[in-house]
Amino acid sequence: MAKKETMKMNPGESRWDGTLLSMLGVSICSMLVMALAVVVGIAVMVALVGTEGEPDPVMMLVGDLVFLALTVVGTSWGSVILLKWDTKHTVISGQRLQFNGNTVGLTFNMFKWTFLTMITFGIYGLWMTIKLRQWQIKKTVSYPDGEEKKEVNPGVSKWDGTLLSMFGAIARFMLVMILTVVAGMAVMVALVGVGVEGEPDPVMMLVGGLVFLALTVVGSSWGSVILLKWDTNHTVISGQRLQFNGNTVGLTFNMFKWTFLTMITFGIYGLWMPIKMRQWQIKKTVSYPDSEEDELPEMTQEEIDEDDGMIIFQTVED
Repeated sequence: MAKKETMKMNPGESRWDGTLLSMLGVSICSMLVMALAVVVGIAVMVALVGTEGEPDPVMMLVGDLVFLALTVVGTSWGSVILLKWDTKHTVISGQRLQFNGNTVGLTFNMFKWTFLTMITFGIYGLWMTIKLRQWQIKKTVSYPDGEEKKEVNPGVSKWDGTLLSMFGAIARFMLVMILTVVAGMAVMVALVGVGVEGEPDPVMMLVGGLVFLALTVVGSSWGSVILLKWDTNHTVISGQRLQFNGNTVGLTFNMFKWTFLTMITFGIYGLWMPIKMRQWQIKKTVSYPDSEEDELPEMTQEEIDEDDGMIIFQTVED
């Protein structure tokens, strides 16, 4: 006998309210910081090494280390700027996120991870992406949207993905991309023809190109959804685990729409595509208590719009 079991989701809207103007501003600021750090690093390195005669090996080593250090500082500083901006514009199930990490903390960790990578002959570098994501989420909290920022929600923030699961998600992403690209090329070749005499039919060339583009978009959307589900479902913010409910069909439809609008506006709409993508991603993300001890209040509504992310009904066997 089958019965309905409810999976309780936190009520509230999920949205991302960043704008194109703010994105351009923060991106320029981040790039300027990184560029400044690199320029200063090069200037210090040149001053230590000199431009005449044989360079002193010791000074070359010191110059390289200074350049590397300043590049790491600049990259960390620029990354923190972007993370703070993106996070503060994110609302999940009515809870606005807040990133409390800083440049000093990220720089220290980057130096540590780089050092461990060097002494392990690059092996530790496999974990750097994991470590960076863990640090980022650990420094992220949430609070009720519209209320005082200092009143953050209690609970631990963590990211519990593993290296093995990351490799699995990336492998699936690459497999999907390869399959769709190969299928698109096969269809295009079949329509246009290979090794035949004479000029190919322009109509068939156009149809083949469109089919190849369509399958590439489908593959990109499918692969992106795989990565988004994997990353989001391993994320816990202030004791609330996130869940991504988007699907390939929805993203593919939007990708076609955004691509079409970009084409008819001669590329202008393309400036908004990162904004639209982020808005769609967050809209499809909800949260629920990570611990069974943090029970949500019982809800009596039998049917709720799925996009609101409040209740999901699952059918299980008795």
